[in-house]
Order: sequence, then structure tokens, then C-alpha cells
Amino acid sequence: MTVNLTVKFIYLSQNYLISRMVLKHLLNSSIIAILIKGPPGAGKTTLAFELLRIHGRGIYVSTRVSEEKLERQYPHVKELIEKGKLIEVTPEVKEGTKFEDLRFGKAIDLIDIVLRTVTKLREPLIVLDSWDAIAKELDLKERLRVEKSLVGIAEANRAKLVFVSEEPHLTTTDYLVDAIITLKDEEIEGRRIRRIEWNKLRGVPLFQKSFLFTLHNGRFTMFQRTEAQRSSEIKAKRFKPVGHTKTHYSTGSKDVDKLLEGGLRKGSTTLLEVGKTVPADWQLPLLASIELNFLAGGGCAVNTSWAGLTPYMFKDMIASYLPKGVVENRFRVGHFEEYLPDPCFFLLDKVSLGKSLEKLWDEVMKVKRVSGRPCFIFIDVDLGELFHGEDNLVKHVLKLSLKVKQFNDVLMLKLEEDNTSKNRLSTFCDRHLKLDVMDETLIMYNVKPPSCIYHAGYDYSEGYPQVTLTPIV
Repeated sequence: MTVNLTVKFIYLSQNYLISRMVLKHLLNSSIIAILIKGPPGAGKTTLAFELLRIHGRGIYVSTRVSEEKLERQYPHVKELIEKGKLIEVTPEVKEGTKFEDLRFGKAIDLIDIVLRTVTKLREPLIVLDSWDAIAKELDLKERLRVEKSLVGIAEANRAKLVFVSEEPHLTTTDYLVDAIITLKDEEIEGRRIRRIEWNKLRGVPLFQKSFLFTLHNGRFTMFQRTEAQRSSEIKAKRFKPVGHTKTHYSTGSKDVDKLLEGGLRKGSTTLLEVGKTVPADWQLPLLASIELNFLAGGGCAVNTSWAGLTPYMFKDMIASYLPKGVVENRFRVGHFEEYLPDPCFFLLDKVSLGKSLEKLWDEVMKVKRVSGRPCFIFIDVDLGELFHGEDNLVKHVLKLSLKVKQFNDVLMLKLEEDNTSKNRLSTFCDRHLKLDVMDETLIMYNVKPPSCIYHAGYDYSEGYPQVTLTPIV
């Protein structure tokens, strides 16, 4: 049957570069046809819009919803039009994107639309969403003939085709296209995680099998491998502190403060659980942000070093971003081995955990000096157990947390996920955070109280590490 088609041409802004570094591989000149697969709600349409946005011109063919409903489901499309980032132009303009309503159309209508599009737009990207709605009405031979016709038209006119499908099994489309990507909507510990999996990419090497992504703010954002930099690798600048509140100390990151419902509550103890595959250099910027904010804001910080890191590494972590006097007067690192004399280092007791924590508290009181000066205290539980064993660990740490509460300071306990004391420590801690790695990227979430999973990134644009969190939704 012949249908009356609603056509709308819009210009796609190139201002948004989210995920461009990876998604541009799908728009490689060797790729003609792309298949996006996944269950309902996985983000296939949002990804298709992102590809249209990056390509800059094309056609979106809907077999599911009207244009009005589409704008309601994806508000950012309408907002971009209203803000002038998606600008209506006349049909004779050879750039842009148009919407085609094909909910009641047939395969012949689709071929007609593609033919008309390639004559009006230069090298367009044509999205068929969802291809299933038409393909399921065809027998196998007819389906293959239509798909070959569509791909042939696209190739002859230097266009690109994007088939959007909810068919989980292999079909004729899988064998015909040049690229296949599958979107997965999964659960881990009751929390949503989204993955994009690259199943086929003809002519382009698959440098990574899968990536995490989010649909936060209605945009498709893919996360690449986490990159943590040292001060020697950037042009280091003085740290600019984020102010504390009456009830909470800021972590130096507004995103982390939001996750913690205002920051680190005064007098609280936080358990930081770390996955076994999280590299040490991916953990340090988070700790650095917290300690830099305490020190730059007039407070102090006392640590125990952790396995594999020397006190010098801890000191270097912050020394490039603060005046020398601040570091030497208000920053301390406890350790179990002898090092060259340094005002920032103090020796812990190898035999008694109780004595080690007493020495640590003595250093806390020394650097506090001024009444009311806030102190951030960091302890590596795994390193403590290495020297002292597990006996009475929880009892001694609980005593320390009570002192922290009395003086309105903050205590953070770090341990690996397989630590046998984890559950007991989590019970009395005010908050339980977890850092982990998935698909070569760092994630963070609250175990207690529970939260969604966030992608954790590091921004060095200001000349010092800033932690950024993006919810995976």
C-alpha cells in the first residue's frame, strides 16, 4: 500500500563529540551497512541518533512511532531543534536529516524512500528503525532480495545503512552487513550496567571487544579505557579547594560529593572496597582529590601507605599541587620500613596493631594543632593485616573510629574485595564504597547505602586531578 509520508529536514550540529573517538570506526569509508542489535530499551535508537549526529546528514525511518511520539520519548531531539542546534531547512538543501514515518508501509515503500534520499542528500546515513517490523513480513528469499537491493543502492551512492533490530538470533542481515554491534542491558549485584559489544567490523581491527556506555541525559555516551596521569605528565597547578559545609567535608569533586549525599559526613568512617583488578594508579587520583581538598582548605591528612607504594609516592601524589609548607606541616604518611628522614614520614609498629594505631593517632593530634582543624585519616587495612594479622583488627579500628567521631574528623578504610574482615568492617562503617574495573574502565558505586553504578573518570584540564562521575542508566 502507498502511504503519505511526513518529511522533516534538520541540520545536525557537530558540536557534540561524545563517543566520536570510538563510534567513528562505524562510519569508516569501508563500512556500508551496520546492524545494531539488542533487546527493547537497550539504547539502539539513541545510538542511531548519535551516529546521525556525528555523520551530519541522513534520514531516520521509523516503523515504530510517529515523529511527535519520538520527540516525547527523546526530549533532547526537540530541545536541540528549539535551541537552534538542529535547524529546519528546506527540502532542496542537500545537507541535514529527515524523518520518515513508515509504520504502515511495506518493503517497496522503504526502497522508494532510500532511492529518493540518495538523490537529495550527499552520502547520507539512512537509519531503518526497526528493520524487524518489515523483515518479519517477508519470506526468506524476499527478505534477502530487499536487503541486497538496499545495500546495493547505498553502495552505489556512497551512502550508509543502519539496520536496527531486536532479533537475537542470526539472520540474513547479520551475514550481509559490514559491522554488527550488540547493546546489552545487564544487572550486576542488582545494579544496571550497559555494554556495547563489537561483534563484526569489516576492514577495521577490533581493538576492544566491548565498552561500557550510558544513556544519561538522553545521549549515548561510551566510556573508553581509564587514563590516570601523574603530575609529571601534566602542567601541574595549585589545587583549588571546594568548600566544606556545616555537616560534610567536600571530597574536592562535586560529583563524588553528590554520590555521598553532600560529601564525607563529619565524624564518619567510610569503607573503600577495591576490586582485585583495579590498578593502584587508578585509585590514587580519588585519594589525591580528597587529601588535596582537605589540605588546601586548611585541614590535614594522615595516611598509612599501602602495599606496593612507598611513602615517597604518596608525597609526590600531592606535593606538586600545594605549597611546600602545607605539605610538610600538615601531611603525614606512616610506614613499616626505614626510609630517609622526612618530616612527612613516621614509623609504624610491626608487632602490635594497637601500638601502630596509637602512633597514627599521635601524628593526627600533632598535625591538627589548631583546635577544630579537620583531618582526613586513611588506612590500608590489607597492609595492616600483612604485618599484624586479622586478630583484633575490627576492635582496634572501631576504637579509632570512635576517636574520629569525637573530633569530627573523617576516617577511610581501604581493603581489597576478598578481605575476610570486609563484612564486619562494613557493619559499623557509615558508608561502604566500591571501586572496580569493567571493560577496562573504572566504575564506582555505593554498596551501603546502595546506589547505581557510575563511570569514574579523571579530568586534568585544571592542572590537577578532578574526579568525574557519570551514572550508567
